Amino acid sequence: QINNLFMPQQKITRAPNIATNQPASSSNLSSKSNDLTEVGEILNMNNGYGFIKKPPYNLFFSHRAVNGVDFNDLNVGDKVKYKIAKNNEGQDMASDVELNP
Repeated sequence: QINNLFMPQQKITRAPNIATNQPASSSNLSSKSNDLTEVGEILNMNNGYGFIKKPPYNLFFSHRAVNGVDFNDLNVGDKVKYKIAKNNEGQDMASDVELNP
């Protein structure tokens, strides 16, 4: 039984990402957005970030994701176009946010 203490341990791997059926790793997460542009309404804004209403949840966006208009010129209720990207934790967030005329 003492000899078992010195046996090499098995390599532990993470569970696969169910959505993509690929092994889970930070290299599978992308900050790049998809090509599909969506339209939504700004739900709230606060100190350089905000949320876009997208049922069944609200989509986070940062002031850095805003294009063509200053973040401070956006208002709650504004209609915006955006693309969905993934943050470093693999959660959906809005990118390429623009006012929707």
